[in-house]
Amino acid sequence: MADVDWPFDQPRNCAVIALRSIVFQGAPILHVAHDEDDHGWQFLSSEDADVSQGAVVCLAEIVTLDPTVLELADLPPGWHAWRESKSSPWKREQRPGDGTMWTPINLESLYDRINRGDAAMDTPTRRLWNAIRVEPQKWQLHPWGDMGGGFWVVGVIGRYAVWFNDIEDGFNLSRYETAGVLLEYCCNQDELNQALCAVQHMIEDGYVQGRFGPPQPISTNTFPSPPP
Repeated sequence: MADVDWPFDQPRNCAVIALRSIVFQGAPILHVAHDEDDHGWQFLSSEDADVSQGAVVCLAEIVTLDPTVLELADLPPGWHAWRESKSSPWKREQRPGDGTMWTPINLESLYDRINRGDAAMDTPTRRLWNAIRVEPQKWQLHPWGDMGGGFWVVGVIGRYAVWFNDIEDGFNLSRYETAGVLLEYCCNQDELNQALCAVQHMIEDGYVQGRFGPPQPISTNTFPSPPP
């Protein structure tokens, strides 16, 4: 059944890209892009915003944070809109090219990040890394991974996978039940050596420490709680 009270071309629970400063610190939304290739949405503070500081949230969460974005629900794919301040009127124009502002990481760049983390590891951490590493492979994580065809998994230990979140720009540790499908979206911005420290803590303590999830989770799967 159609959501007649919802004006956007994507559903309320559609994953969109925003900035952490907007989601967590109340910064104003001053630039909005409607991507031409997948009809995705991006809500930023400026056109040249650092998307490495991005966060993935539901479209409905963005509307809750700033209802004035409803004025842009009819923004065509491939267009963007901007304003000087939250109280200023929106201006619109068609973006050159395909209108996409975020590009999934390629394999060459991923290996650069892996090698950077490897170089920072001490001997015990590197031994652990060599024991769990796998050739990078794309695993699915709906809906967050849909925009990039999945996320690169680089290590597997038991029912946990080490993967690179190229939206948030960092390595993370998440559970899985079926190979090829991650269960939990995490938005840590860790280097590989830091993510391996989380693996070490999990082995020693029995639970995962320092994990950051999405501001508005869609999945109900959670990490086990620390023991009392």
